[in-house]
Amino acid sequence: MKLVLLGEIDPVSAVSKLRKWCHTELVSVGPAKEEKEKVEPPKVPVPVYEPYPFYYYPYHITPPLYS
Repeated sequence: MKLVLLGEIDPVSAVSKLRKWCHTELVSVGPAKEEKEKVEPPKVPVPVYEPYPFYYYPYHITPPLYS
């Protein structure tokens, strides 16, 4: 079982008090990990382009018939 102590507490005194209850071993001591807030980059607006006009070519016109 692992125990995490947060705040300003003396780890040696905490371990000595816990040894009265059960077998306790001090593994490591260090600052608590703080959660970092994710900074999102600002979104760049996408430019809107107008498409080229659609040219309609009438294909129903038949080529001239040469006799």
